[in-house]
Amino acid sequence: MMKLVIVSFSILISLSTVYAQAPEIVEDENIEIVADQLYWWESEGNLGVSISAKFNSHEQMYESLSLTKKIGTFKSEEWVLGDILVSVDLNANGAVASWSVSGPEPLISEYLKDLEAGYKDRSLFYVFQYGHVNYKPTAYLGC
Repeated sequence: MMKLVIVSFSILISLSTVYAQAPEIVEDENIEIVADQLYWWESEGNLGVSISAKFNSHEQMYESLSLTKKIGTFKSEEWVLGDILVSVDLNANGAVASWSVSGPEPLISEYLKDLEAGYKDRSLFYVFQYGHVNYKPTAYLGC
């Protein structure tokens, strides 16, 4: 009798097993989502960059990271940092910051050149590094 219960129970369990559907896999594993307004959709392409720097002074850091800081002209329009800034992190000791930007590739490239110049002549930073970020707009995931 006990064998019959165990066999019946085993059959019941095996028949009622539900197979979960596999989750949708996004092929681009190293993407980061950015608000649509911070993604440049036109032919020039978008460029995302993550930047870390140790500034020579707090004043230079505050001025450089001001949302109204002019960073360049693109398509006959003056752009400010607030137009391209994705995030900023000031959670470090001293005049240290990490920030990310996203926008038209020509504008972001020129912005990086200006920052690199401030590092090369040590007029702005004494440590400076950056890396590219594969930003995609929220529409990329169908949101």
